Amino acid sequence: MAASDGFKRHGEHSYLIQFDESEKDVLINLCEQIIELLAERVDHGHEDPLAAMVGITSHDAPPEDEVLHRLLPNAYADQVDAAEFRRYTESTLRGKKQAHAMSIRMALKSSPEGDVELDHDSANA
Repeated sequence: MAASDGFKRHGEHSYLIQFDESEKDVLINLCEQIIELLAERVDHGHEDPLAAMVGITSHDAPPEDEVLHRLLPNAYADQVDAAEFRRYTESTLRGKKQAHAMSIRMALKSSPEGDVELDHDSANA
């Protein structure tokens, strides 16, 4: 089993990477775990429909789960500033991280031979 050689430019705006089957399986599993963890953090206690519509959550404390806390860390050392920032940004951040993980998972699953081609935006996911 050889490890992948890393990303290589493929054309002007895309990259190519080749994974062996075990690498693909590990990455797919990791993406599925990230998607699941982020889905568990959904804000069920929100009663303001306007706030929910614009992405303001009632979450003002960091996640208790250590892994989830690493995915959604505090943006500021000051707890008051961190709590306010979290209320306004966590929903969007969680959605973007889920979308990126889904995109990576889909790219890996749709490459039966292990060759994954990514455009610039996908490579930054």
